[in-house]
Amino acid sequence: MGAETLAEEDLRMGSRVVDVLGEAGFPYRAAFWYHAEEYDDWRLLIATPLVETIGSSRAYWRVHTILKKSVETVDFPRGWIWLVVPTHPAVRAVARGIHMGRKREVRSIPTRYTGLRTPDAVVYHIRAR
Repeated sequence: MGAETLAEEDLRMGSRVVDVLGEAGFPYRAAFWYHAEEYDDWRLLIATPLVETIGSSRAYWRVHTILKKSVETVDFPRGWIWLVVPTHPAVRAVARGIHMGRKREVRSIPTRYTGLRTPDAVVYHIRAR
């Protein structure tokens, strides 16, 4: 990937990955493309309590198992997925700056909101808690 903006195909595929995980009952509180400054690249960030309860390795294994069963997501690069705890700072920052309402997707731009920088993100789902 490595681009400043995401390709439409990446956006569609990210949306489909989130749908497939949801249909399989994978628990998540947030799902969004996040421009990770430390890598200068985009990651599909998924905030799940499983990272805390069963550990990140087992949580990634569950994601991989679910996605490889779907023809639509079998080729999605697993390295683009970043599983984090729901309290991760990026999740908190995006939750403060984004209001989903009934929208399917919200695109944010980097801004300062209540003293925190809102990351560049394309949000599919977020539930603040």
